[in-house]
Amino acid sequence: MEAISYCFIVNPVAGRNRAEKLLPLISKEMTARGIAFDIKLTEGKGDGKILAEKAIEEGYKVIVAVGGDGTINEVINGAYGKEGIVGIIPAGTGNDFARSLNISFDFYRAIEDIIKGTVGEVDVGLINQELFINVASIGLDAHIAAEANKIKRYFNGSKAYIMALLKGIITYQSMRVRLVTDDMVLDKHVMLVAFCNGGFYGGGMNIAPAADATDGLMDICIVERMSKLKLLRLFPTIFKGSHIKFEEVKQYRAKAFEIFVDNDIFINTDGEIINYSPLGNHGEGISTRIAAKRLKIIK
Repeated sequence: MEAISYCFIVNPVAGRNRAEKLLPLISKEMTARGIAFDIKLTEGKGDGKILAEKAIEEGYKVIVAVGGDGTINEVINGAYGKEGIVGIIPAGTGNDFARSLNISFDFYRAIEDIIKGTVGEVDVGLINQELFINVASIGLDAHIAAEANKIKRYFNGSKAYIMALLKGIITYQSMRVRLVTDDMVLDKHVMLVAFCNGGFYGGGMNIAPAADATDGLMDICIVERMSKLKLLRLFPTIFKGSHIKFEEVKQYRAKAFEIFVDNDIFINTDGEIINYSPLGNHGEGISTRIAAKRLKIIK
């Protein structure tokens, strides 16, 4: 029997069931090429990681994440540090890491690249021992992401994030942070802090225009405290990356950062929300850095 080399891990509900609609297309395209493959469906949170780990143990060579950024995050958490190669077929709400890597949103081009594309390596981020591939953030945008996760069951793409944004701007207050690197200490009231391996998040917002997922460095975007009216003017500019012209927007780059906060907050990692309490962590900061090993990925 021919060894199965491709394993497609599909989140069927991603993109308001868009991923599920791709199942017959995946089967048709792979079968037409005579390529051995298998498809595994996630049923709940965390399944992508478990299925990716198992697939690599079973000898699959290419693990393809079919879904959005959350699905990709889970598959990468399962594949990182092992021998498998990760592929991506964008089928979610935001698809921001695919956008950062210029992976086509067209299914037929994406699967052609999975089969014939070049294998490269990308950096992987760590935030308090949690792996992320694209962007981790705290502040207003984590608050918005929590709201968007509720809203996107009814609205797809950027609409969910824009609606969550408007609600977040009305209700969110600034937070005080202390940011520490090897050569810098900042103590400021901010609206958000984004740690960026990729450049896009939130359904196409170009939060870190200079970010490069292959340079071994983490880009950080800080939006300092500003009025609600100015925030409303700033956020539409993020889609084109022109927010960096605002004087309250600061960009930094380093291999590692540590950030200290006073209150319980949300941490947004590739669209998934983690609760963080400074008291529960005995006053230790939130550490973020580029992980030691890179990830093999088809680009």
